[in-house]
Amino acid sequence: MCFRLHGRSPRPGLSRASPSQRRADRAADFSLGSILVSKQILIADDSGTVRRVLKMFLQDRKGIKVCGEAANGFEAVEKAKTLRPDLVLLDLAMPEMNGAEAASVLKKMMPDMPIIVFTMFSDNIGRSLASAIGVDMVLSKPDGMRALAEAIESLLGPFQPPSEVNPH
Repeated sequence: MCFRLHGRSPRPGLSRASPSQRRADRAADFSLGSILVSKQILIADDSGTVRRVLKMFLQDRKGIKVCGEAANGFEAVEKAKTLRPDLVLLDLAMPEMNGAEAASVLKKMMPDMPIIVFTMFSDNIGRSLASAIGVDMVLSKPDGMRALAEAIESLLGPFQPPSEVNPH
């Protein structure tokens, strides 16, 4: 039996999987038979309130686990090194090291790890900057949690919202 760490494994004969194939691989890795494997998400935002709300929202979903939180870019980079999350959710405006700088460092360290910038500043400048450093998606906080859930699902594969979770 072969287990993939962090939903990634080399694919024989291919040097680089296409984005659609990576999404399909992540979705296939989402469960091993009937055992649900939680996807690990690191949240980085300088607002403790935003981190708490995001954590409550995400952990309400079956198959998602918030593995860590960071209040600035330096903490996000250090925690990502240790925790090796499946996805990082970053705010752009953070003290010490902003989200753009942190994303740049994270993409150099872990190029296949998806990064979503979830920020108040999702204007064209923010989107251009995020695109230049290789961020996978940029979402505006006013777009809401539904948009965030859809973005995460598009990068990591499906998960069940709270209303669809079957209690045993």
